Amino acid sequence: MKRLVLILASFALPAAGATVDSADFGKMIQFTVSGYAGSSTLENFPVLVRLSASIEGFDYADAGATAQAAAASLRFADADGNNLDYEIDTWDSSGTSLVWVSVPEIAGTTTRFFVFYKPDAGATLPAVDPTAVWTSAGYVGVWHMNAVEADGLSVADATGNGLTATAKAAAAAPTLVADGRAPFGNCVKGGSGGLYLPASALLAWNAEGADKMQDHYSAEFWVDRNASWQNDILMSTGDAWNTGAEVGLQGYLYGNQHHNAQNNKIPGDAGVWSFVAATWASSGNAAYLFCGSASLNGGAGAFLHENLNRTDTNTDFTQFSLNSYASRSGNGSANFPGYMDEFRLRRVASSKDWAQAVWASGKAGSTFLAASPVVSLDAGILGGDGSATGVSCTTATITGVYVSTDPTSYPADWTLSTNGVAVRSGSLAALAANGTAEVALDDLVPDTAYEFSFSVEERGASVYSVGSFATAAPPAPTVSGVGDTTATATFAATLSGASYAAGTVTAVFAPVGAGRSVSVAASFADGAWTATATTLEADQDYAVTFVVAPSGRPTLESPASVPFTTTGTARVPASSFSWEMSVTATGYAGSETLTNFPVLVRVSPEVAARVSSPDGIRFALADGTLLPHDVELWNPAGVSAIWVSVPELSGTDTSFLMLWDPVSDTVHGAVSPTRVWTAAGYVAVYHFNAQNADGSYPDASGNGATAVAVSATVPNAPTTATLSTNGTPWHLANVGLRVLPENTTGWTFSSTGYTTEAWLIPTASYNRMFLGDNSNERGNTMAFSPSQVYVMNGNYDQSSWPSGLAGSAWRFVTTAWRYAAADWNTRFYANAEQRSSWSGKNAVDFTANGMGLTSGTGGNGAMNYSVDEIRVRRGNSTADWVKANYDTQVLGSSFLSCSEPERVQKGTLVIFF
Repeated sequence: MKRLVLILASFALPAAGATVDSADFGKMIQFTVSGYAGSSTLENFPVLVRLSASIEGFDYADAGATAQAAAASLRFADADGNNLDYEIDTWDSSGTSLVWVSVPEIAGTTTRFFVFYKPDAGATLPAVDPTAVWTSAGYVGVWHMNAVEADGLSVADATGNGLTATAKAAAAAPTLVADGRAPFGNCVKGGSGGLYLPASALLAWNAEGADKMQDHYSAEFWVDRNASWQNDILMSTGDAWNTGAEVGLQGYLYGNQHHNAQNNKIPGDAGVWSFVAATWASSGNAAYLFCGSASLNGGAGAFLHENLNRTDTNTDFTQFSLNSYASRSGNGSANFPGYMDEFRLRRVASSKDWAQAVWASGKAGSTFLAASPVVSLDAGILGGDGSATGVSCTTATITGVYVSTDPTSYPADWTLSTNGVAVRSGSLAALAANGTAEVALDDLVPDTAYEFSFSVEERGASVYSVGSFATAAPPAPTVSGVGDTTATATFAATLSGASYAAGTVTAVFAPVGAGRSVSVAASFADGAWTATATTLEADQDYAVTFVVAPSGRPTLESPASVPFTTTGTARVPASSFSWEMSVTATGYAGSETLTNFPVLVRVSPEVAARVSSPDGIRFALADGTLLPHDVELWNPAGVSAIWVSVPELSGTDTSFLMLWDPVSDTVHGAVSPTRVWTAAGYVAVYHFNAQNADGSYPDASGNGATAVAVSATVPNAPTTATLSTNGTPWHLANVGLRVLPENTTGWTFSSTGYTTEAWLIPTASYNRMFLGDNSNERGNTMAFSPSQVYVMNGNYDQSSWPSGLAGSAWRFVTTAWRYAAADWNTRFYANAEQRSSWSGKNAVDFTANGMGLTSGTGGNGAMNYSVDEIRVRRGNSTADWVKANYDTQVLGSSFLSCSEPERVQKGTLVIFF
């Protein structure tokens, strides 16, 4: 059931005087002032009610075919049953009728009132005073402009104060026109004389006392200037409208400006209806303008408050102009070519909240009021959309909502379901007095979609209120207090309910890659679960997952934490290996110190021939500090590739040792291949040197960000197996690839930024990389075309180079391999040279949608170009990091210099010949 239904209190009140008895009527509609945006309470506010077939179940046959029939049928009441005054402005039994209702108080967005109609035969209904709608709100004159009087010269005053607005010149009296753009359907087109109030009608305005009009009043009107020349809306005394004490308030719409006596300007448009309100008080004045065009101040509903900072002495009104063309020689003496509707004068300095509410209630397409479907008071009750609040991992409060004449008399049953299967149900003694049924739930399953329904049985029929919600997913743990063997994990999840109270929560500290997991029971305190591990391995990467085992229910797991590294350093003695070779980063040209930088060691066939097994290779600093390494390729007949994590790369003399063939069968220290990448901040690394059994490509970082094909097709196998065949730098793949959302749970880059790296040979078509949400509308995108390179951040923000990258030598669309890197906050690099920069952009999180690594011409489509060594790194890589990355990888690299291999025997170095 999809309908808007709001809460109705019971009206079992006697039909006498100023109360409404719902028992006298057959139909009812509930209205809620859900569109009020102010913070103050508005008293006796005239709300515009639009009645039409757009309200579900409304039929003019029940409400009345004519205004006279409607006046005898309709009665409005507040939530306490008090009779409300109303005025029928326009009654159109084939369209929309306009009724102004005096609502005693509007505060917040839950103020409710009701219309009852289709009265029982012989029912005595309380009296209604249409003029009180306006006088109780402080209005002294209201002109709806929906009909010109029989004299053809004037418009009646709806307040009953007799302030008939009269044309200044009979030759060009105002004309009533039907205008579909007008807020209320009909309006007045000004004539050459304009409309004004003669002195005989204004005697009461000049009375002395605290409430005299000159001290405080407000004017409100809708206007469409509809011309390129100026249209004056004047409130003034006498004919000298712009002189000293003889001035009330004046202004005109001219071009795209609104002027007042101080020449302040407010945007306005010809051909567009706008609402203007102005207050005039000896203590200071203000003007308000509400515009209805997309070109004005940000669109429909744009609002401007302007303080005029002007005070004035008291003046007597000898006459008052509503609209005119001001010739500066008389009040209302010339043409007013624009349109006007709903002009009001109020003996109050209206607040900004009041002015905004008048505009919001009256504008075309207003959402100021929310209407329930028509309720048949014979049926008595109507169900509607329910709601859920207080939703966490395991808790929620569900509410069923009903419109009823007496909700307290009906009991309610409720059911909670998931995937169409009921998992819980219960009964309530009765609905609440406000027509709601509420149940607080706990012991729910995190990250689960639920549906619920409330049912009420009345007179043999069941009425339902339904809704749905989804519990929150468990948050990822955070880690603190990391030491050599210790770390504390925190899990800030709400786990409320009997099964959780009787169950267990365990933190599992799992090494990234090979190693032993450590499980620790968690305890709850200060709103979070915590667990401290004391037996971790030193110098190891870990990620933490909390495992929740409720009593009698399947276990749940939190997402993994961002990986962390325990402190401490493992060492190996060089003397326990048979061979040693010194490696120096003589090609590093940067000025900064790079931490945990992965360098590529290329092992020649001559050196590989001396290695009994790559399993016996270790890398270490001169003091024996063991360095993690990742053997990407071992090819004794060709060039082998090993990545080594250098703790600090600085200057051109940073060196380390390659050690191999231990003197005993013992392998010294862990190789820790994933540490090469995690220590450097990489969340995903793809060598493309091998495939998983299902055809996907593994993530060398150990984070599990497996690269799979975009389509159902199995990804292509790498097309080369060595470092130099066909001039390629390593191996390559050529298929559309992406990382699924479940494998990007740690990719929260909005706070840290991130950097992407790749080698590629784009084709002569449009090629994209690094997408989110299967398009370049989310995430950040590199795109390559025959003549341009685009770097798109967010929704099509881009940087590009006409005619390629600074000349044909830098074009990406070539037969040569290019290296591209981008940090998604500032810079893009081509072959390690910065080619673009931007600012004010934010990296996005890929946890919900995953990331497209490569694609073709549309979203994550089929890829038609070669790629190799794709990486994603947390944080914004510096120019020195990017340059070193390129220099250590590029084919023919001279980034490293190696000594001759040396045989180590009993601590003595022997040069090998």
